[in-house]
Amino acid sequence: MDVFCDPVLIRELAEPGSDVRHGVNFVARPPREIISEITRIQAMLRRVEPGQYYYPSPDLHLTVFEISQSLKPEEAAFVAESAGLRSDLLLKNLPSFVLHSPTMIFDERGTALRFEPDERFMSLRSLIDRRLSALGVSVMARDGFVSPHVTFMRYLQPQANADVWLNLLRDIRPEPSLTWPVTELWLTWGATWFGMRSRIKEQGPYPLS
Repeated sequence: MDVFCDPVLIRELAEPGSDVRHGVNFVARPPREIISEITRIQAMLRRVEPGQYYYPSPDLHLTVFEISQSLKPEEAAFVAESAGLRSDLLLKNLPSFVLHSPTMIFDERGTALRFEPDERFMSLRSLIDRRLSALGVSVMARDGFVSPHVTFMRYLQPQANADVWLNLLRDIRPEPSLTWPVTELWLTWGATWFGMRSRIKEQGPYPLS
């Protein structure tokens, strides 16, 4: 499998602060059980490919709603301030939701744990979208919708043994009975692309109903 070694991530690790793509998001932080499962899978992968980028546990996150991406720092800060100042109206009585049935997904950029959501997930996203518009906050997210997932590995270099690596990715089976009741959100802004908490500001948590 041909992989994409992200030059922005490589440079960011070598020169912290070089990633100037700033965004604004509502995210959820995984609970202990989900972090433990991801850590278990990371350990399996690291034994075969120790040179890749494995997200530190504090950086693991689920992007619930992307407000903006690839802004200038001052633009992202303004959007976050606009959303944060009206958080009482924006997030009032938003429904909590449950993620379940995790599966391992991978592509040329990295690996993630993908979840199946209940019906309240889409209701919450729709409410946030409508309320942001009502408050005059423009949504400038990437096109398309991706199912709920937590990315936990990205490529920094080609695989040492592509066939062994691909077979390992295909063989990994996350614990299917894991569930994640999402009961709170964080507002994050800054260089949010890789979820590095050293590069972002955050406000919250905001409880969900």
